Amino acid sequence: MYELYEPQAATLAMHIPDNFISPSTGAVFWAVMIPIWVLCFRSMIRNAGPERMAYLGAGAAFSFLIMMFNVPTPGGTTAHGVGGALIALLLGPQYATVAVSVALLLQALLFGDGGLITLGANCFNMAVVLPFTAYGIYMGIRGIARFVGGVGRAGGSVATSGDVRGRGSAGAAGGRDDVAGTGSAMGRVGSRGRAAGSYASGRIADRVAVFLGGYIGLTLAALCVAVELGVQPMLFHDAAGRALYFPFPLAVTIPAMLIPHLAVAGVVEGLATVVVVDFVRRSAPEIVTSGIGVRGRGEVSVGEIAGPIANVSRGTSRPVSRETQTGVVQSVSRGTSGTRRPLWVALAIVALLSPLGLLATGDAWGEWGAEDFMAATGLDYVPQFIAHGFTWNTLLPDYSLAGLPDVVGYVLSAVIGIALTTIVFRLLALAVRGAGSGKVRRG
Repeated sequence: MYELYEPQAATLAMHIPDNFISPSTGAVFWAVMIPIWVLCFRSMIRNAGPERMAYLGAGAAFSFLIMMFNVPTPGGTTAHGVGGALIALLLGPQYATVAVSVALLLQALLFGDGGLITLGANCFNMAVVLPFTAYGIYMGIRGIARFVGGVGRAGGSVATSGDVRGRGSAGAAGGRDDVAGTGSAMGRVGSRGRAAGSYASGRIADRVAVFLGGYIGLTLAALCVAVELGVQPMLFHDAAGRALYFPFPLAVTIPAMLIPHLAVAGVVEGLATVVVVDFVRRSAPEIVTSGIGVRGRGEVSVGEIAGPIANVSRGTSRPVSRETQTGVVQSVSRGTSGTRRPLWVALAIVALLSPLGLLATGDAWGEWGAEDFMAATGLDYVPQFIAHGFTWNTLLPDYSLAGLPDVVGYVLSAVIGIALTTIVFRLLALAVRGAGSGKVRRG
């Protein structure tokens, strides 16, 4: 019977509410996510220091905030970004899984955004599919760009050497010193020009890869949501053919989910990823995962800091460049407290701007309650378990506080979200520090 009805809106929510998928579907995703959480937490505890945990808390807070920024989409409804791609590209996809999962848990528990039965599915979509896809897309594009650039540079160097050798032989015939000197100077100029061109093209390719990682990652996550919801009426319906949970089939959910995310939400995710990744690389380059991306002049990566130290400890004779030594000294002397400050200032600004998410009119399809379900969907019934299913009374429903204007409630909700994610990751940092102390004692 559900095939006879068409929804009035054209956008699905990334957060699947409780009762929109069956408990058995929710249990499947919980079963999938539990080992993933264990592996990601184990990797985090083993490899992340307390400072990186602090930055991870900032990433979780940003993810929490960006999901509060609703943007208008085709059909008069709204959608939002997630922020999982930028955490994956800066720190690693396993860290993004932890950070986004914590943000989604807090949203479900305190603000009623998403659900508890559906938490496994929401985390699978936004904390696994999105960041790991973004990371894979980014690394794939960067690998291709480096391969193409390497071939181009190899060809250029051969031509240049031949050119210089030709000029050297011409100099031998007459005026050797002058011509050789001129050839050497021209070679240096050409080398600098090629280096500048290579740097510029590398930066462009890097930003394109970052954008496409965020864009494709969010779109693929949206497709997963569409499939999870679209199979519900096929699997769970009553004798009359009425859906017990989400009522619309794949023919409706897939275009309803993909069109707005391809047109709007994916672009927002991609642009936000480019802006934040570039900002963090400049303000706190020492936290960026080694080997990720092309860094700007004067930026230092974890690999550049750890490499010279490792060489000294091994007693190798590999020389360390003066630029790397300078970067290491600057990074160590500056300290992480100084580089962390711009990130927290940026988070505060985003929190203050969060009420802009209220300007987008309309609701995301899939976030209606039982009381307005028929009016929002055009159906003549409310699915049984959406009307009489599991409920969770949250403290701050829909990011609002009773008796306060919506704008004030939204800002306070943003501040509460930042505070709670910070507390969670400070506690996790203590666990990381404890695990590190245990290793030292055993050693």
